[in-house]
Amino acid sequence: MFSVAGGLFVTDYHNAYRPYHYYVLTTLQLFSVIANMLILVVLSEKEMRSAGVNVTMMLIAFCDFVCGSTAVAQLFLRNYTEFYTTYFYAYLQLTCDYLTVAFHASSLYLAAGMAFCRIMSLNLSDKHRQV
Repeated sequence: MFSVAGGLFVTDYHNAYRPYHYYVLTTLQLFSVIANMLILVVLSEKEMRSAGVNVTMMLIAFCDFVCGSTAVAQLFLRNYTEFYTTYFYAYLQLTCDYLTVAFHASSLYLAAGMAFCRIMSLNLSDKHRQV
């Protein structure tokens, strides 16, 4: 085993954190869901929907909302069903996994696309200044 600062091992940190993991993760996921709901409410106003960047940010918030919601469902599903006793729980777990990955990837691609649009607009504005 590898020693960490102060002579404690990684397993010691793991064993100390393990009882609190469920509560910390549930709190963070619920905060994420509520925060993204509030972001969606603000960005869905008529004045905010007129800009493309705001629409992209609204889509990112929606993807993060679904990702957080499925993570909460997955957390409770894994807590209450340790073994896949029925096909329903197995397919529910598979669906949660798929939705989490799909919406997280969508969120990353939307953020990369928004960054690309920002870079292109900065480059175009620099070209017009030099002329």
